[in-house]
Amino acid sequence: MKNTKNGSDIGKALLMGTALVALSSNPVGATTGTGLISAIILTPIAVTSTQVLHFGSMTVTTALGDIAVDTAGTRGAGTGSVTEVGGAGLENEGRIEITAATGLTMDVAMTATVFTVDDGGAGLAMNVNQFNLKTAAGGTSVTTSIVGPATTVVVPVGATLNVPAGQAAAIVGITPVTFTGAYTVDVTYQ
Repeated sequence: MKNTKNGSDIGKALLMGTALVALSSNPVGATTGTGLISAIILTPIAVTSTQVLHFGSMTVTTALGDIAVDTAGTRGAGTGSVTEVGGAGLENEGRIEITAATGLTMDVAMTATVFTVDDGGAGLAMNVNQFNLKTAAGGTSVTTSIVGPATTVVVPVGATLNVPAGQAAAIVGITPVTFTGAYTVDVTYQ
């Protein structure tokens, strides 16, 4: 190329264009963008028994029977040889209190449906079954949620106590015998 004013300008333009292409790492028409990231940490679910499921006082002869307490704490009449004894006022529904994140749906379920109460070996152990959660028709599985600004929800629990034949013969003496046990519920976010 001649070193003319016109030729010199073309050469300078070519060198500048080459330098711009060499400095640019993005192809023509490309751009860089960003994506967002988020996560939510939920309050861990905690379950606490706030009221014992109590069947109250009763007598029994040698025939088997049962007695039930519903989710409102009302005790039904005993069947078979089980006779409820009134006046003690001990019978009531169980209550579990669930602490969890507000506004999310939770499943409350019992994977086992039969639990045992006993008196430490002096009498015959008794089964507790036919559990109801939340309502008399609730069965062993319900869905619930915590509505703000509350931080807990209470689920009432009812069930039936099965008294085996011969329970009276196993209990000796005049001192009342107390039977205790526990039941298990599983609570999970949906």
